[in-house]
Amino acid sequence: MSIKIVYKEAFAVIGKAGQGSANNPSEWISPLWQAANANFAEISGIIRKSESGAPLVWGAMNDVNEQNRRWSEVGKYMAGCEADIDAVPPSGWTKWIIPTQSYMVAECTSDQYGEVFGNIASDPNIQIIATVHERYPQPGNPDMLELWFPVAYGDKFCQLCGMQITKPSDIGTEADGTPSTSYCCHCYKGGSFENATPGKLIADVKALANIEVEYPGLLSSPLLNYIQNWLSLVESHKVTDALPELLSALIDGQDCDLANTQWEKGWLADGKVCHCLACNAARQCISDIKLMMGGAI
Repeated sequence: MSIKIVYKEAFAVIGKAGQGSANNPSEWISPLWQAANANFAEISGIIRKSESGAPLVWGAMNDVNEQNRRWSEVGKYMAGCEADIDAVPPSGWTKWIIPTQSYMVAECTSDQYGEVFGNIASDPNIQIIATVHERYPQPGNPDMLELWFPVAYGDKFCQLCGMQITKPSDIGTEADGTPSTSYCCHCYKGGSFENATPGKLIADVKALANIEVEYPGLLSSPLLNYIQNWLSLVESHKVTDALPELLSALIDGQDCDLANTQWEKGWLADGKVCHCLACNAARQCISDIKLMMGGAI
């Protein structure tokens, strides 16, 4: 079973929707697909398509109140295709807005569906926060699908440094190269954490200070002052005592509000997470400190 973490911005699904029991889905979901396939020409001009021109097919799920909450015994299902949020569905079709979320995506076949769904849904280490969706990457082939399990509203956070994970390149990797489900690329690479040492932390903090020298204005004045004060303690035992305060200053000093600035567009596209040189360098320092907290520095 192949699993990956995917961040996806809000999108619409336009299709044929219905409501029924989770205990006998085939009785009421199959007719929805039949109706959608039979009338596909009515929406072909307003839906999103892949680079090859194929429709992006989804089996979207919803709770009975259409709030994107988890299913209970009765839920709603839509057989449809991905579309822009502002797309207008033709008469007889329904549109749902799927919110911005991070997903754990599992590939499976129709025969594996129940086993894969059950294994992930019952895993105590995986918190599913909304309705699960089906995506069919090969239109016309219902035997191949992906199960999209929402695991974070909007952004997924690194469990070590707390960075918001908003795109695939933010995600750490396991030893076999697969995406980590818990950590970002700054903290976790190739199945192991970065080797945090006192020397590495000092070097990383100095590198952060040097970024401000090369690109004035990237660091806030309070953070820059705190970094400079902390570096002045490097030769004394006080540097250890000041770690918690340094950690707090680094966390508070990143991800500034970039509204109405030249960086606003990219900032909004990344879920209001700043990926500038300074913020990424600060996250590396945060990772160093958190790995070292509780041990000797």
